[in-house]
Amino acid sequence: MKAAGDGTVDAAWGNSGARRWDGLATLRKAVLVRPMGSVDAAAEAGRAGGAGAGEADNGCVAADGAVLGGEECVLLQVARSGTPKVVRGVAAVARWRAVAAWEPAYLASHVAARRLPAVRMARGPVMRYYNALRDGASFQDMPAVAAAHAASAYRVDDVPKDAFFASLRMGGGEGSDGGEGSDGGEPEEPRIDDSGTWAYYGNSLQALGPVLMGDVEPVDQFVVRNATYDPATAHGFRKTQMWIGRNGTVTPLHYDSSYNFHVVVAGRKTAVVFPPSAWSALGLFPHLHPRAKQARTELYYPGAGRVAPSAAERRALGGVMGFEAELEAGDVLAIPPFWGHAFITTSPVAISVNVWTNYLDIHLLPQIMAVPIPMIRADPASPAAVLSMRLFIRVLVAIAHDGNGDDTFFRSLYDQRYAPVAHELSWAANVAANASSSISDAAINGQAAAASDGTRPPRTTRTFCEEALSAMPPATCRASWLREGDDAAAVCDGPDLAADELFATLRHPFIETASTIKSLIDDAVPGGVRSSSGLIVLGNVVETLALTAVDGDVYDVAPFLHDLAYC
Repeated sequence: MKAAGDGTVDAAWGNSGARRWDGLATLRKAVLVRPMGSVDAAAEAGRAGGAGAGEADNGCVAADGAVLGGEECVLLQVARSGTPKVVRGVAAVARWRAVAAWEPAYLASHVAARRLPAVRMARGPVMRYYNALRDGASFQDMPAVAAAHAASAYRVDDVPKDAFFASLRMGGGEGSDGGEGSDGGEPEEPRIDDSGTWAYYGNSLQALGPVLMGDVEPVDQFVVRNATYDPATAHGFRKTQMWIGRNGTVTPLHYDSSYNFHVVVAGRKTAVVFPPSAWSALGLFPHLHPRAKQARTELYYPGAGRVAPSAAERRALGGVMGFEAELEAGDVLAIPPFWGHAFITTSPVAISVNVWTNYLDIHLLPQIMAVPIPMIRADPASPAAVLSMRLFIRVLVAIAHDGNGDDTFFRSLYDQRYAPVAHELSWAANVAANASSSISDAAINGQAAAASDGTRPPRTTRTFCEEALSAMPPATCRASWLREGDDAAAVCDGPDLAADELFATLRHPFIETASTIKSLIDDAVPGGVRSSSGLIVLGNVVETLALTAVDGDVYDVAPFLHDLAYC
């Protein structure tokens, strides 16, 4: 068996002897990065074995109680360290058949289908994400949002596998037009060429068939177990993804809510990683946005159509400190949940496999939203129902922050996620975008057409403020009703009796429910709800609850959150 990084597969892809493209040369103009720490898997595995894999103090007891040894212990310790690291010399990777076999002809012959599914196609090297198929109500149905982002994002196409692999071997080539568009038959195939479209495969390895999935066994050493992990169903607990791209391909800065081990099989990549605390400067799109989890600030990449970072960008990012790593074949990059990361291919072709496990978004957010929230019995869209959810959200944030800084939290959430995209979320912008595009009225929930018939348009921030203030009890009640031991009904005895009764009735159930949600976040997120990662999760929960509060009307979410922050 050939060893990882022996050059055989790299030679087949034209990587051997190729000039390294410096993916960081201009990136450093905008941000500060320092070399990432590395771990020698073999040396560390020897130390772990010498200490005794069963000792409780060596960090090798997984969350499900399993005692791990050797490389599994090393990888678990790396995952638990809370910082990104490059792990080199992983023996399990050297045993992968992929390391010796994944040459162009082998991949083309062993992909189960004639066409590669879900190839990312972009008009340039930067693969910007835009989720137009998100389940449930979110902002992807807004024409102004689509107009602002969809055209610059990659699209997804099924591409003939021969055309895709040929384009990589030729460094672009002329591509393939295998359809019969001129004869009225099947539509023209997507072009893959240097002058326009860039193709990047990033999809489930399982989708390519059992042979290629078997080429990366063993893989379970990269699974970060939780308390409910079951080895018999491990395949459902992890996701194994394959990535194939050519020189200059960029995966922009984003975060994942999972543990991520990224293994380079062939070629080279530059990785840039930032801690969760940097998101306040880098900026996040809203959780309900089609570009959720992506950085709003685009770092400058050569070939991406920008000349240099602006002076304002450099000032905004001047205090952000990240890590960088140059990854070679056989290297493993461990990325903790919620850390921002970007990849740049720096060899003619790079192939990598990553393993995601323990998705907090998948496992945690549904758990939280399944917790029954005590509400008054009212029409979901009534001011009383909106007020009760507003109160619960405030209680949740107060409990999560131990009663401190909740106004700061709401203002940071709105200012960092919503204020920069407020124009594209506004009712007026979306009615205008709907009128000037081919997108149907249904794309904005049918409300543009309904508004012309006199139906109430979405409430504005001022409307929310007026409704909330009219229903709020006196200031003494607002300041003290959450304090333990207070008699809410007595403190709030005033002219707004209905609101006072609402406070008195829901106060303790709100506190109990908020405490349950806080415990769920504390148990699942490294560092708990008050960490930078926990604040990201709490913000996502608040956005989801806000959508519930306004009865699923996406146009009311931004005003509702603005009201929480500033009203």
